[in-house]
Amino acid sequence: MNPEEHATQLFDQGYAVFEGAFDAGEVDAFRSGIEQLYVSLGSPCCYSPTLEVLGPAVHVAKPGLIIAKLVERRPDFASRILKAPIVEAVRRVLGEDMYVELTAAVIADETRAFFAWHTHIGGQDDGAYRATGVWPIVPRPRRIGTLLYLDDLDDDNGPLLVHPRAAGEPTAPPHDLDSEDWDGQFVVRAARGTVVAMDECTWHAARQKRKPGLRILLGCNFVSRDAPRAPLIEYSLRSHQDGGHLLRSVLPPAETG
Repeated sequence: MNPEEHATQLFDQGYAVFEGAFDAGEVDAFRSGIEQLYVSLGSPCCYSPTLEVLGPAVHVAKPGLIIAKLVERRPDFASRILKAPIVEAVRRVLGEDMYVELTAAVIADETRAFFAWHTHIGGQDDGAYRATGVWPIVPRPRRIGTLLYLDDLDDDNGPLLVHPRAAGEPTAPPHDLDSEDWDGQFVVRAARGTVVAMDECTWHAARQKRKPGLRILLGCNFVSRDAPRAPLIEYSLRSHQDGGHLLRSVLPPAETG
């Protein structure tokens, strides 16, 4: 993994793929821990066309079952959730004082239909921009999400679709939101343990899972220090001072207000 090369990709195309970022043992441990959380929640349905709140920072929607503030629920993940080359690549894009805003798990299964094109501008759902048709101007990267896939990203599990966007380019959708394939898209197929990093303005989608079973990913949101704060921040990460130097270097600022 080359941090400089991956940082350039994040600037030039809005995403970067870190193949083999986590080994099989690490992936198995994360997957087992998240499956335990899933069972503790009652093994709920992993898809809903509307938002269904199951508990604090836990809901089911179109992406699947989302468990936010993951490290708060699985403190044993704190010292293992980050990799130095990935953090370094993101830091080259967002600045030395960037921090982790949120950790989360997303669980989907074959009941989830094609997950249509979307962004995460502002660290949240882009529905408000869709409703008004007015999309913000984002001249430089300010938020990057990393997605660690705990299952093979193949045609059976539903590959990730990404539409390249260079930093500073318009944020509005470049094609019809109802189309499942966009001209110029890149299809990400990769082995479990791969991490995909994406700018908040990068349009992406996911094809439907073809076979039964859970498709699990572990996500981290990194944000520049001067970016507007998102509605949900995992301030509890600050309690993990023993999570190692890497985590301590990206802890969120103290909660205010």
